[in-house]
Amino acid sequence: MLEETAPIVAEELNVKSVEFCDDEEELVKRSAKANFKVLGARLGKNMKEAAAKIQTLSGREIGDILAGAPYRLVLADGTAAEITVDDLVVQREEKPGLVAASENGITIALATELTPELEGEGFAREFVSRVQNLRKELNFDVTDRIRVRFEIPADRLAAIDANRAYICEETLALALESGAAANGADVDVNGETCRILVEKA
Repeated sequence: MLEETAPIVAEELNVKSVEFCDDEEELVKRSAKANFKVLGARLGKNMKEAAAKIQTLSGREIGDILAGAPYRLVLADGTAAEITVDDLVVQREEKPGLVAASENGITIALATELTPELEGEGFAREFVSRVQNLRKELNFDVTDRIRVRFEIPADRLAAIDANRAYICEETLALALESGAAANGADVDVNGETCRILVEKA
């Protein structure tokens, strides 16, 4: 069911893709501490030793306990205790390049690495927004086809070229050209000063 809604979720969150995994360990590193309030009453003098052993649980073992599997903890004097999720305080450490949150057994992570491709797409989206604003200021009809001429920093030309089809489709531009735009408007696009000239086609 969730997989079927992935395209909708991706569009609503403005992310490239939504992927699903069965193991939380792919997203976060799990560790656990003893829940002293719960375990203390059961283990008494053995609590300190049990707490030390719980801290050595692997991420996989913690995952099994969270899933409801029984875990038997055997202490030095032969005492055995079955550990359940209520006996643990589970901590999750985000893996590099991810921001994660967990609730009700579900962990969601967002990859935060900005690749040149993603930066270019972000610039293109902002460029489209500025062109659309200029269309409104010029009182163009929403169906009017346009020509766009622009002056932007040289290092941003690749972003426009890579996303040319998207920009033209969103703005109804029949032409999108780099060059002198003396009568254009100076606008800010992602912190870059750009001059954009919009004319009816």
